Amino acid sequence: MIAETQVEKMVTKSNEKKERTCIITSRCYGDTLGYLLFLMKIAQREFPLLRPKDIDVKQYAGRFRKRLFGIEFTIDCEVVPDGYKEISDHMVESQFSTF
Repeated sequence: MIAETQVEKMVTKSNEKKERTCIITSRCYGDTLGYLLFLMKIAQREFPLLRPKDIDVKQYAGRFRKRLFGIEFTIDCEVVPDGYKEISDHMVESQFSTF
């Protein structure tokens, strides 16, 4: 299992509906159910109203994240917990494309 310090947390800028996409992943090649549940536990701790059915599991295909797994979910708030790096839509398209 990976340490929480190895986890990367990112959030997109707000769209016209004031929604943001959160991405939680790491640079480790975790692909077990335990790894995904670990990421989901972090998400649910930081967003207590988040339900498992609102979380998507993704396998990325981008240049820097090929074959890495992560989770994504949409939030409708402007403020996110500390530790989330704001990223542009361009970065999502170039680094977080999915299979």
